[in-house]
Amino acid sequence: MQDGAVRFLLTMLLIAAPLRAGVVYDFVTTIETPRFSSRQTGRVAVEGQSYRADFDGRGSRDIDVVISRDGDQTAVYVDLRRCNWSYRNRVGPIRSSRFFHLPSDEGDAVIGQPVVEHRIEGVETIAGFAATKHVIDLRYRLVGVLADTAVRGSVVARATIWTVDTLPPLPMRRDLRTGHPTIDEQLSRVSGSLHGMIVRHELEVTRAFDEGPPQTERTITTVSNLRVAALPDSLFAVPEEASFVQRAPGG
Repeated sequence: MQDGAVRFLLTMLLIAAPLRAGVVYDFVTTIETPRFSSRQTGRVAVEGQSYRADFDGRGSRDIDVVISRDGDQTAVYVDLRRCNWSYRNRVGPIRSSRFFHLPSDEGDAVIGQPVVEHRIEGVETIAGFAATKHVIDLRYRLVGVLADTAVRGSVVARATIWTVDTLPPLPMRRDLRTGHPTIDEQLSRVSGSLHGMIVRHELEVTRAFDEGPPQTERTITTVSNLRVAALPDSLFAVPEEASFVQRAPGG
């Protein structure tokens, strides 16, 4: 068993009361693009607006653990190997993936009327729970500027999201956004119809300049070993070892 898994299990077993009802699950996130691919695994414990994510191996930015107690408005990044931690404050809106935009020197803009379609395709069993399958399709055209020349292209995307309505939504949930206001207004209405905990999320985005080859990026997050559990409040505290020191964000 990997060191991260051992630390997580020991924490769950040995930390004293009080206990609160929450959920615990394993996750796998894969990203595939024409330029790179990556895979991240780990475990997450959630109760109310608090969560703790333990990454296998080295997580993003050399982080082993992320802890938040306020719905992910702020978080603590813990580096167990260097024995330090830092705060992260979420300021402003979540930046959209560059996959929803054309490469452009001055940004891009939507041309014409974008298409946003949402449908429900029944119920499937995910991680032992009945999950509603939502499919969201996006199609739109863009214009941007490269080397003082107007360039046009198109984006076609599909998000497939499975939700368990009987479980509360995750505090670190991020609704689908493109960074284009005319599209995101419609996506906001779609997000309002998604209830409960997201237990699987697949996103495929294909973009292309006119007369150019398409580029496709895929991101998939899957949940397994999902269970309701009694969680100690101290699980969501920064490790108290004397050797741990705070460092400045980004330091």
